[in-house]
Amino acid sequence: MNWKKYLLAFSSIAVLVASEQIIHACADFDSYDTYPSFFGNKGTQTPAYTPFFYVSDDLYYSDYNDENDAGPEQVNKMLMLQEWQEYTRKESSVKDIETILYNTSIDAIQALDRKVPDSLAANTFAQWLSKAKNKPALQYLNYAKTCEINATAIISDWDTTRAKPVASNIMLMEEGIGLRKKTKDDFLKMKYNFQILRMAFYDQQYDKVLSLYEELLGSSADQSVAYARCIGFKAGAYYKKKEKAKAGYYYSKMFASSDAYKSEAMVSYEWSRSTYDPDKGERTEDFTDAIYKLCQNDKERAVVTVMNALRNVGDALPDIEKAYQLDPTVAGLDVLLNREINKVEENYFSSIVYSQNKLPNTSYWYYDIRNYDYNYGEQSQAQKDSVTRTYTSYLSSLNRFAEKMVADRKNGTPAFWQLSSAYISYMMQDKVKMNAALAAAKASGMQPREQGLYNVIEILAVLKNAQSLTPTVEAQLLPKLQALNTLAIKDHDADKTFRNMMQHLVAGQYLQQKDTIKAVYAMAHASSYDSARNTFYTDESFKDIQGSVLDAMSIPQLNNVQAFAANTQKSAFDQWLVKGTYYTPENLKELEGTKYIREYKFKEAATIFAQINPSKKFPSPFMPQINDIVEADETEINKGYNKLSFSKRMAELQEIIAKNPNDAGALYGYAVALYNISYYGKASNMVDYTRDYTNEMAYYITDDWKKLSRPFQEYYGVYTAEQYFNKAAAVATDPEVKAKAIWGAAKCWQKRCPVVPENRYGEDNGYFQNALKNPHFQKLQSGYNQTKYMQTVYNTCDYYGSYIRRNR
Repeated sequence: MNWKKYLLAFSSIAVLVASEQIIHACADFDSYDTYPSFFGNKGTQTPAYTPFFYVSDDLYYSDYNDENDAGPEQVNKMLMLQEWQEYTRKESSVKDIETILYNTSIDAIQALDRKVPDSLAANTFAQWLSKAKNKPALQYLNYAKTCEINATAIISDWDTTRAKPVASNIMLMEEGIGLRKKTKDDFLKMKYNFQILRMAFYDQQYDKVLSLYEELLGSSADQSVAYARCIGFKAGAYYKKKEKAKAGYYYSKMFASSDAYKSEAMVSYEWSRSTYDPDKGERTEDFTDAIYKLCQNDKERAVVTVMNALRNVGDALPDIEKAYQLDPTVAGLDVLLNREINKVEENYFSSIVYSQNKLPNTSYWYYDIRNYDYNYGEQSQAQKDSVTRTYTSYLSSLNRFAEKMVADRKNGTPAFWQLSSAYISYMMQDKVKMNAALAAAKASGMQPREQGLYNVIEILAVLKNAQSLTPTVEAQLLPKLQALNTLAIKDHDADKTFRNMMQHLVAGQYLQQKDTIKAVYAMAHASSYDSARNTFYTDESFKDIQGSVLDAMSIPQLNNVQAFAANTQKSAFDQWLVKGTYYTPENLKELEGTKYIREYKFKEAATIFAQINPSKKFPSPFMPQINDIVEADETEINKGYNKLSFSKRMAELQEIIAKNPNDAGALYGYAVALYNISYYGKASNMVDYTRDYTNEMAYYITDDWKKLSRPFQEYYGVYTAEQYFNKAAAVATDPEVKAKAIWGAAKCWQKRCPVVPENRYGEDNGYFQNALKNPHFQKLQSGYNQTKYMQTVYNTCDYYGSYIRRNR
């Protein structure tokens, strides 16, 4: 692990609440979504362990990305509300308890001692508190609200709207001790313990915290939220006294006490078990062994082992096996195995998925975005074999552990371990074990999250068991994929799984079968931002994988896709595959017409566009410009052309030129239009659907440029436009027209610089120097420099102006 990164995470923390150091790491994207995962991390159904889900090299990532899943704060809050509900013997609703605890002022709570105010008349918890027999609970809440003012004042002293403390921490501590002595209620006693220790800790009376803990709690313990906080204050006191091993030990007891405050306990445990040198980024002291020695029994040692394993980004199976040996019932083993499966998915199996389901143009878009570390394809065969042996052995060990858990039945649910075994067998390409474990999970009975995981692995099994996607297999897959897509409406994880399934496995299999059309539609049917998931997202500029496949097709190939989309006799699977995607017959027809524009076959383009009558308008391509200004305002666009009207006009110009090759006006207008639909014109989107302002293909003749198709070499190199500018200049009789035409040719020539400079800015860069060699500049200087047009050019274009000044 990078300890400098680790320390930076902690150095960003502005607040320490009580004894728990709270970490909130930042991320710009979903860190759980950097590789294709089909197992996910929710099968264990353990919300309290959400902060410990696997994220490579980011131990404190906490962007859970799913409003349906509770994070640590929600878990803590819900546990406390449920405790109060149980305490009232369910006479109060959780919602009403939340209103009193979190959204009711101390004055309103104090008023309950006299009568329930009208604003709380319908609140079941307020009614319960107002009863005479429940006065002790009301008294506690009044006291707790007062303590809360002091606690929040410490962490939010910048907020001037907060209530100011009415008593010192020590006064509140002593008041709490007195109130605690008066109650015989164990539930309230533990609540008082928490507030008393809290006030002592916030007053930095750390020895007092420790003595009070022994006095108030001694060896007593329970699974309440209050107890977790109490033992956290004890651990925090030791930490403040620089007794880090003891602090770490008691944080481990806090972690084990309940599902409350597990994240805070873990973070603080990590603070406690090591000391780091921030300058060297190294661990200088490790108290892990000392913490183990403080453990009183194997159960406690098992908890410490689990905590260490939850922070291990390497192979943690030895720790998992050790924890199970120490205490077969220790919590968290299922989460740990889930983490190991995710590690294998990221570090090994994702490469298998990529290599077995190769998608086109991946170097351009997919792997650079989704997986920053993808290099499996660059490894030698010997390296690949070594990696496969290593991970196959590790997967076998994981599978043996999962099978042992099923057999022993001492920890977790059988179905989870069986599903784990099924998925591990899937990653090992072992269809026999996969099918057997999947059947065993189904027979065991499953909880909701396990059922969802079963459904995913069942789809994987269908794909793995089939040699190809035949109509029979497609019919098997259809209801399962539809169900997964429906689940994705409310489940973010199902959304990702569905996308990975369609994007990689289904599309990849079709590509293996040489069925490019269905592969395109599988990819186009993968991602949806529609809340009902009836429509699916595709880059309308044809820049994503599936779009680039279509864009690279010949016209006949594209016609085959159109025929597939328009076929009214498709199977139920094929209908579903096409439905809701962007690639409708109309949009495919539009792409066909655009392809004809790229090839300058404008008559054919007009015929295609007449079938769909495109409405989108572009700035007029027939307006010449001295400099390249690619932005257009709305007025220019509204007065411009759509692809149909443009194609018709260009076809007319082609006919005029064919009949009269010396028509200077037609030649010049045609050249201007060709230039303006290139990368450098305002109507560039006529050819390429989006214009990238940092496109490396523009302006320079590079090796990658040479690999482009001819239409796109024209788009960036404007060869034909230069030819027609030269033809116009050759036949024009008006000097002004000749100057305009030669200037147009000069602009085209300049866009093919043969050398890519290290510095692209300033007069000393290669592009600028090459522009000064423009052969058309000499013609303009010698014959047309005194025209009105060239006088304007001289005062407008830095390249031409510099040329003239240097060659006077």
